[in-house]
Amino acid sequence: MKNILKVLHLASFTGNIGDEANHKGFKYQISKNTNFEFEYTNLEIRNFYKSWNVMRFDTEFVNICNEHDFVIIGGGNFLELCWDYSKTGTTIDISIDSLKKIKVPLLFNAIGVDDGKGINENNINKFRIFLDYILNNERVLFSVRNDGSKKILQRYFITSNLDRVYTVPDGGFFINSEDFNHIEVCKENINIGINIAGDMKEIRFNDYLSFCKDFGNYINYILNYDDRINVTFIPHMYADIQIISQVLEYINDIHRRTRIGVAPLLNSKLKGGDYIFSLYKKMDLVLGMRFHANVCSIGQNIPNIGLISYHKHGYLFDEIGLSDRALYIKNNNFFKDLLIKTKTDLRNLEEIKMRYSFVNQELNSEIKMFHQLIEDFLLNNL
Repeated sequence: MKNILKVLHLASFTGNIGDEANHKGFKYQISKNTNFEFEYTNLEIRNFYKSWNVMRFDTEFVNICNEHDFVIIGGGNFLELCWDYSKTGTTIDISIDSLKKIKVPLLFNAIGVDDGKGINENNINKFRIFLDYILNNERVLFSVRNDGSKKILQRYFITSNLDRVYTVPDGGFFINSEDFNHIEVCKENINIGINIAGDMKEIRFNDYLSFCKDFGNYINYILNYDDRINVTFIPHMYADIQIISQVLEYINDIHRRTRIGVAPLLNSKLKGGDYIFSLYKKMDLVLGMRFHANVCSIGQNIPNIGLISYHKHGYLFDEIGLSDRALYIKNNNFFKDLLIKTKTDLRNLEEIKMRYSFVNQELNSEIKMFHQLIEDFLLNNL
């Protein structure tokens, strides 16, 4: 019989559906890989964001932590080093004094560390104090996800005890999709799923409107190239609807009416993650801009092309040995390379799937080892 632990899980539960895939995959794997049964209380991290201002990392938070047996923070890209208001320079605005008062084991789980939105010396110094404390605390286990986060730590915090930073696969690699009747899928056709991201336009694109036009023309080309191709746009959050709509403006009307679909924008209360990532599993090829569009495709052995518009997503492909599966949107030859790669991939889908199966075997081995480490950590600290 498994030991039962009451777990406080602080993470994003109202973000885009990639968060849902992350948490579901993590919880599925850790339950399978350890001799504990976890009873989760979910706490939305946006309650602590300055924009929401519902809760603080104060005595109330400490008390909630200490009412549980174990606290998990993440996964998610929560360690963006750009927030000047914060005691740590990140959205986890917690003091060392508050951390000292948490008496139960604490896991930072597959956290993303990010310098892409700006960084300054003051935030580096604040975060170093936070990082050094948790890395030298035997009751804290600190892990980052395999998206280049440890590389970023090595860039700014080389004097810290980074040997105690564990790099682990994002939980989305282990999504266990339910099966749905997807009306978006034309079973007799070649189904290409496309996820494009409409947020952070100033970071993602050299020229947003030019990208929309060129991407629409790319779709016209591939639909003319093979009349068996069916395209489904797959939004993860509200911002994606806008860019999908603007790309559609540049797609030939006959294609829009006969060979283009747009999947629904769903939230977790509507089992949005289950539905959407099950849809990815039905695709023959996925073009993904968002992190979890790529993670969950690869994790389900679905051939994908990473449309890299944010540097850390490219690091993900590097870390799992799939650098050649990623194309960078800001490169001058992006659309030329995308056309070539799309046509080549459609001729080699089974070969790509076989390659992904080996990648996933390695990722499963890595996460099993880390979960065994978590089990030992808990046995030593409970």
